[in-house]
Amino acid sequence: MKSVVYVTTAFPTQTFFLENEVHRLLARGVRVRVYRLRGPGENVQPDHRVLEAITTSVGSPFAWRSWIALLGWLARKPHVLLPGFARLVWASRGSLYALAGHVGYLPAVARVASLVEAEGIERIHGGWAHFPGSVGWLASRLTAASYQRVFEEEAADDLAQVVH
Repeated sequence: MKSVVYVTTAFPTQTFFLENEVHRLLARGVRVRVYRLRGPGENVQPDHRVLEAITTSVGSPFAWRSWIALLGWLARKPHVLLPGFARLVWASRGSLYALAGHVGYLPAVARVASLVEAEGIERIHGGWAHFPGSVGWLASRLTAASYQRVFEEEAADDLAQVVH
């Protein structure tokens, strides 16, 4: 594997899990990008500030680039985007919060897919569960990139093996 993108909520943050994993991958020569759905976390660790250079904010539902990307994917792959989105909506039916989030982050799905395709990213990691995972999953369905949730038990070990 030569490239990976992490989709996460806020990045960098004051925690260490994803940030340290990104540092290790960069040290191994992997091309790493981070697409965050919100802004940087509060109280970012000084060692992690350098990761801003590989981080792009994609989550605003008002970003015109995301809406342009959404229109493009609706034209190119409606047979993938619409059923995938319907699946997320159906899974959210019991929670207004989840429903609003999945609808609100749909433009981010398209933006992530467009960036992944333009940058030739091979793997998408959905940071944790819920919205980053949903965005990463549906973006991978639109592109040729493989998908994996970061919180899976073997995710870090699997990624380390793939890199070697």
